[in-house]
Amino acid sequence: MKILKYIGYGFGVLLLLVVVLIIAMPSQFTIVRKATIKAPKKVVYERVIYFKNFPKWSPWQDFDPKMTTSIKGEDGKVGAVYEWSGNDSVGKGTQSITAVTEERIDLDLHFITPFESHSKTDYVVKAISEVETEITWTLHTSLPRPLNIFGPIFNLEESVGKDYERGLTKLKTLCETYVAENYRGGFEIVEFDFPERLYVVKKGSIKMTEIEKFYGVNFSKAVEEIKKANLLMTTPPTGLYWVWDEAKGMVEMAAGFGATGEVKGLETVKIPAQKAYKIAFYGPSSGTMKAHLAMDEYFKAKGFQQGLPVMEEYAADATTEKDSTKWLTNVVYFKK
Repeated sequence: MKILKYIGYGFGVLLLLVVVLIIAMPSQFTIVRKATIKAPKKVVYERVIYFKNFPKWSPWQDFDPKMTTSIKGEDGKVGAVYEWSGNDSVGKGTQSITAVTEERIDLDLHFITPFESHSKTDYVVKAISEVETEITWTLHTSLPRPLNIFGPIFNLEESVGKDYERGLTKLKTLCETYVAENYRGGFEIVEFDFPERLYVVKKGSIKMTEIEKFYGVNFSKAVEEIKKANLLMTTPPTGLYWVWDEAKGMVEMAAGFGATGEVKGLETVKIPAQKAYKIAFYGPSSGTMKAHLAMDEYFKAKGFQQGLPVMEEYAADATTEKDSTKWLTNVVYFKK
């Protein structure tokens, strides 16, 4: 009978120890990982806020390449939901955006299988400089008591931490590759579908020193004539360039607007629908040459032949915005 007594004592001590461990051991866990990416903040932010981009860098995508995913709601906005379903390694679940700021994205993470759980995760994206960004990826999760006693076995800090590190490494490669292919001189170059447009303009072969005066006279004239013809302007003030001869200091160019029809006294330039490439340049017009040089370098790197005309759209300038850092010139190139 003594042996039973000792067994009882031992069991009681063991039970007490388990209870103490359950109480003493944490049930809340926070896993944090960071990475520095050589890319503008915009590039990194867009790749984490839009669920459509997640499979491109998710650390779990390799566990099940056949995993099915779907997006509900407006991607990148509060309320958007990303659903996934795959093999036993990835399970099934959802993540949804709950809050968004310029530097932070908060999400609810719901695992349905292989076990039910709810966690919170967030990304903090901060610009270190114009061309470098720090991202912090954090998971806030829990193991409810008494399951928290298995925390050391699950070792979330190591297991989830490794996944997060692998994901951030993939994100870094994704962003830096994109920058290498689509940025020149710090400018993002965007391919887009240019619609067919009719421009009414005044053409001229003038000295480079007379460009500003040429614009001032002919933009005003174009506005006046378009209004007289009862037509609508379809673009901001636009400059078109066919020849830029620095050796002679001369340009062949035009100044005018997109319009809904032809105008007497002005020339018509029709640009067909086609693929085009754009840099949104912010700052005084004296700095737009940097954007043109970046576009030239991009075309050479891609092996593109430049088509004509080269276009500058003055979406915001001194007539609409006092702060010169907010002046916007869309530099648009076509290829042959």
